[in-house]
Amino acid sequence: MKDKSKLVFTLSVVLALVLGIGIGGYAASGYGSQSDPLVTLSYLTDELTPQIMDQVQDMIDQKAEELGGEAPSGAGETYRLLTLTSGQRVVGGVGCEILLRVGTAECVADDSPGLVDLSSTGSINSGDTLETNHLYMVTIEGHGFEATAQTVKVLVRGDYTVE
Repeated sequence: MKDKSKLVFTLSVVLALVLGIGIGGYAASGYGSQSDPLVTLSYLTDELTPQIMDQVQDMIDQKAEELGGEAPSGAGETYRLLTLTSGQRVVGGVGCEILLRVGTAECVADDSPGLVDLSSTGSINSGDTLETNHLYMVTIEGHGFEATAQTVKVLVRGDYTVE
């Protein structure tokens, strides 16, 4: 009788395991398939993404209010294209950026460094020639450049005056 109850118990355990594995396998194969995905693309694009973007925008707005509601200095400024003729000067404020595109120009400054060459990580002094497609920055108020060709085109960002 003991052997019979052991056999029934063992068969019951094996049957329960087989049944559990079968149900688990069926459940796993039926979910997350191409025809029945767990999360649809339309849910992600139509529901979840806009919610996330709204939360991010709220956090940005909150941080902007904490900072006084002002954008950092220089943010959003764009480059302006200037066309100059020989002898015209551009005098920049601190932080003014200059990119020579067409023609020739030379640095004008009372002391050194005249302009910082961000492209070569060096600097140029008064009388030195600006290189085409190099980005320069004014680091001392009143420094700039003078056009030495008949037509000179530069991109300028920041405070400057043309003389």
